[in-house]
Amino acid sequence: MIVEKIIILDFKAKEGNFFEFSPKSNIIHSESNTSGKSCLLKSIAYNLGLNVKKWPSGWDINNLIFKIFYDNNGTKGSIIRQKDNFWINDDKTSLSEKEYTQWLFKNFNFKIKLPLKNQKKYTDSYASAPLSLFYIDQDTSWKGIPYKNTVSLEWYESGSVPKTIFQYLLGISNDAIIELKEKEYNFKEKEKDLYNKISVLDSLKDKFISAPKKILIDPELWEEKANNFLTYTNNLIEKINDYTRKIFLSKEKLDKLLLEKNELDKIYENLGESYSKIKSRCTQCNSILTVEQSIQRMKICNTQIGIELYKNDLENKIAQIQLDLSNLSSMKNEIEKDYVLIFKKDSDDIKDINDYISQQSKEISNDQFLKINKELSTMLVENKKYQKLISKEIKELEKELESRESIIKKCFDSKLIYYKGKFKKMTSECKFLSFKRIKESGSVDNQSFFSLYMIYTNILMKYSIVKFPFIIDAIVKDELDDEISNLFYEELERTILNSKDQTIIALLSDKKNCFNNNHHYIELQKDERILKQDLYNLLESEIMSVISNN
Repeated sequence: MIVEKIIILDFKAKEGNFFEFSPKSNIIHSESNTSGKSCLLKSIAYNLGLNVKKWPSGWDINNLIFKIFYDNNGTKGSIIRQKDNFWINDDKTSLSEKEYTQWLFKNFNFKIKLPLKNQKKYTDSYASAPLSLFYIDQDTSWKGIPYKNTVSLEWYESGSVPKTIFQYLLGISNDAIIELKEKEYNFKEKEKDLYNKISVLDSLKDKFISAPKKILIDPELWEEKANNFLTYTNNLIEKINDYTRKIFLSKEKLDKLLLEKNELDKIYENLGESYSKIKSRCTQCNSILTVEQSIQRMKICNTQIGIELYKNDLENKIAQIQLDLSNLSSMKNEIEKDYVLIFKKDSDDIKDINDYISQQSKEISNDQFLKINKELSTMLVENKKYQKLISKEIKELEKELESRESIIKKCFDSKLIYYKGKFKKMTSECKFLSFKRIKESGSVDNQSFFSLYMIYTNILMKYSIVKFPFIIDAIVKDELDDEISNLFYEELERTILNSKDQTIIALLSDKKNCFNNNHHYIELQKDERILKQDLYNLLESEIMSVISNN
């Protein structure tokens, strides 16, 4: 990818500007350190998808919108970014950061998967991951571990940044290996789960595996006795239920007769009074009735003899029902006693049956325990078998990539020897794709960082499967030795600026004299704002025509 132009708009301050770039070397320079060089470089990287860790004071990213015009092997397009929203090739549909990353990887025909922290589970990376190797920041790249602090990638496994990213870009790691490593990780997690389950089973072994007392029961004899017992007890239950029903019905009849007798007693007591004054209550609805109504309902003659005869008949019926109730209750009690006695009589048999059932349950439990334990053990063996196969396949694929890695490593070792000869104070702890914290300070620190960035940038230029502009902000960091500083700029031009790849670097104007060849220079004026009010309206249409829905 070649960045041809960038537009920057501050829509709150109504300011804007644009900058055009050469497809090869570009040097942004100014006489002072506060002219906006870093702002411009960070904006280019940010527009491409890199989440810049630290912005200069006064450069409020929330109020800024950017548009890059690019050329990708002859295909031209544009990328607009405002915070986490992207618009591609003047399409009015905005993309999220994740969607933009998918578009970027698809169009450049590559993808990077990185293991998540504390999980080793691989996930598709965001655009910041590959772009972090093409950007050297004056604020974050010159301390700690090289390439580690440029952007925030802390959610990935620490050892994978930047090593795994380099492996992808240099073509010495691929998706097939990553997918196998994901499977290997899943099998290892399953192995842990199986060991945990087996451990739990072992802790419960005494509860499941035991030798219970054998209870000898003839199943056929027991079945016959059980059937006889159930038949007899069911008959008793049916009789008890029948007597209970009869007792309920008899009590219901008795209650009705007692109510009628009560009404009749009231009529009999007040027989001498005027019929209109004699009142009673209906047994059905409890309403107040006249005597004539009560007598009509009970169908009796309105004479003292008729009332006396009917009353006598009621008393006889009541007495008979009460006798029947007494007999029914007695018979029910006798059957209930038989029911209790049959359980007492057969209690030993029932205990043996319960013990036998408990014994059978225990044996089933033992069998189930042994079955589960065997299944888990078999699964564990199979798991380890597959792990070995996957590990073997990973090694075979990695071996195929070893040839390319060996070539790149030789290039690294050769350049390392060169830079150690060039910069005597450079740290000796340098191995290919082994990124460690640089603990030295001052000149040793500067020489070590500079040399490693030159080596890896040159390797990316030569072997990377995808190309982005190399953006370098302040390649010389606080170097006080003029001789060493001049060597830095000499190597910067030889290694970076004279390459065929697009490079965009920033430096002070007085350092231009360090370079021999002609490069594309962009000068930022001292004490002038990088964004201009008079350019805002002209440039606004370039962006608003895309992001506006009108």
